[in-house]
Amino acid sequence: MKNLFLIDGLAGTGKSDCLEFVKEEYSSTEGFVTCLRKYSTRKKRKIEDNESFQLDLDFVEEDEFEKLKQPRDNDYFYNYEYSKKSYGFFKSALDKAIENYQNTFVIIRNIELIKTLMAEYKHINVIPVFTYSDLNYIEERLRRDGYDEEQIQFRIERSKKPLEDYLSQSVFIYKEVLINTSNKTDFKRIIKCLIDKYNQQDNKSIITSDGKKYEIIKPLRGYIDQISNKLKATRYDKNVFLMMKYRESNSDIENLIKAALGSFGFNCICAKDPSWNITNDYYNTMAVIYCCKYGIALFDKLEVEQVYNPNVAYELGFMQSQDKKCLTIKHKDVAKSKFFDSLKDLIKEYSVDSEIMAIITEWVKEITG
Repeated sequence: MKNLFLIDGLAGTGKSDCLEFVKEEYSSTEGFVTCLRKYSTRKKRKIEDNESFQLDLDFVEEDEFEKLKQPRDNDYFYNYEYSKKSYGFFKSALDKAIENYQNTFVIIRNIELIKTLMAEYKHINVIPVFTYSDLNYIEERLRRDGYDEEQIQFRIERSKKPLEDYLSQSVFIYKEVLINTSNKTDFKRIIKCLIDKYNQQDNKSIITSDGKKYEIIKPLRGYIDQISNKLKATRYDKNVFLMMKYRESNSDIENLIKAALGSFGFNCICAKDPSWNITNDYYNTMAVIYCCKYGIALFDKLEVEQVYNPNVAYELGFMQSQDKKCLTIKHKDVAKSKFFDSLKDLIKEYSVDSEIMAIITEWVKEITG
């Protein structure tokens, strides 16, 4: 899965050093790492006049930055202010970086924009990272880099806002913290461990776009690449697996459920669909379930000598074992049993097919908040 590292942190804690290191360390590995450039209205620092210092900024004047912010038909300009200066980049540039590289790094000193990108790029692995140093270490580093006392105190004062962001949001936002003790060798080791962590080859598990890791059952471990490709090609957060008995007589209710989900932008996924034939055997259903964040289990009118549909019950249990949110819909004529007693808090009953639309509408509002 693609990784988007959003680097935040206090002034002078090594955010630019982080980008400089990953570009140097992985420059020979094609398509592995890139660092997104941003436009900025701040003035270039002395150290940035050195051509060997790898910048992530293109410096522009205020009027030029305002032009960049103007609405465009096929693009969007993400931007924010920090310390009275403006920063921004185009969505198209970020999308291109993600498409062409396994790991994309971008420095963002704005908690609201980080939240926005986490919400809009759920189909990949978004990792907000906070860099931290003790203030004494920050002062030492800034002096070593040639900053005067006035500049040092300005940057120390400017660190209060990102520190407050971290203290108030760390549990909810930042997935990783990089501690910089001003030992460059140690800091580089930490960054390398970060990259290794999110690029490990695992032949037993998959990671979904919301960052959850699922261990694949043994019969499907030979299909991890195919399952991962499906996750990349579709919107996991919009995929709803439909569990029902597939009969010609049920086509109307199947179409009704697909239409109901489609009206809210969700994809109704059926294991019988040829485009979802991953394994070409019984385990295909399990493979497809790994690709869906939600599920709907339909227990409709029973066939002769049935108490409930065992296949649907098994698939529902498999989804719930992954702690996925599922809606269980039961026709009122389906006999009560111990199976249904154990799920009584999750079941919605219906009498006629037309009632299903209202049930799904209520459920979608619940899962989307």
